[in-house]
Amino acid sequence: MLNLAEGSICTHSPKPNGTCGGIISPSLKPATHVSVGEVVGGGGDGVIVGGTGKYKKWSGTYTDRVFVELSFGSDPNYYDQLFFSITGK
Repeated sequence: MLNLAEGSICTHSPKPNGTCGGIISPSLKPATHVSVGEVVGGGGDGVIVGGTGKYKKWSGTYTDRVFVELSFGSDPNYYDQLFFSITGK
């Protein structure tokens, strides 16, 4: 469920373990910080199954993508570029 200011969007993904990800090549997604050890890319896809408020009659599909920059030094992990693409009516 995605909670927004004007209601909620309910989604369903066919993957039982949620969003999947893995370490990706720097040629595909270069790191944006100097102290990064690896960049992990992931995401998931699914369907919009309903909602509340403004989104009560929505249906369609969604895609989410996230890139996480992992630091193996003394710096904390850096989370970068959360992206949601939703189509629905």
